[in-house]
Parts: sequence; structure tokens; C-alpha cells
Amino acid sequence: RASGTGSRRLSGLAIDTAGAMFALTTCEKATSWVVFAIFVISSLIFMFRNSAADSSYEGGAKSQRYRLVTASITIIAATFYFFMAQGYGVATSVNHEFWWLRDLDWLITTPLLPQSKYRRQ
Repeated sequence: RASGTGSRRLSGLAIDTAGAMFALTTCEKATSWVVFAIFVISSLIFMFRNSAADSSYEGGAKSQRYRLVTASITIIAATFYFFMAQGYGVATSVNHEFWWLRDLDWLITTPLLPQSKYRRQ
């Protein structure tokens, strides 16, 4: 299913070296776009609430920092899911698809989750 012109094999995975473009099924594409939209809407809500909150409102600076970190997490995730919806970030083998871009997203955003939780307290 890889659609690039230059590909190579590495440990049984077909790595597309011509841009890592991948032909998604209709369901995969729709799911990626829906998740992207959810993350964008969430980011906008967090940013709006952060800009609307006064420093003396709802916990002050700690609460604003919490919303800023939370908005950053969803913005990063939205960016990665946008590229996944375009067909980037997938390595394939004979029986397996490895969505390495999603794992990279988790690698970046997961350490921020506890930070946002502890900042709120």
C-alpha cells in the first residue's frame, strides 16, 4: 500500500523513502480527520479559556499555566494527526502497519500530561 517511488526494506518493514506517503483506507482517513478535528476544537477551547481567565480567576497563574500546557498537548497531537490523515508516518510489513508518527506524538505529549496535572494542584 505504500505509494512512494523509492522504498527500502529494513528488518521486514517497507520504509517509503520518498516522503513516507501511505495510501490510507477510507475508514483510516476518516478516523484520522475526526481525531484531528477533536484535537483542534479542544485546543481552541483551552486557548479561549486561558485567554478569558483573569490571573485572579480560577486559581490564578497556576490555572492559566495548566490550560496552556493542556492546549500545547492538544496542538501537538492535532499536528501529528493532521499528517497521519495525509498518509504520512506509517511503515508497513507483510502483515503489519506501524504508525510511527502516532508513537512519536505519544512520546512527546505523554510526559507533558503529568506536568499539566501537577501544575493544577
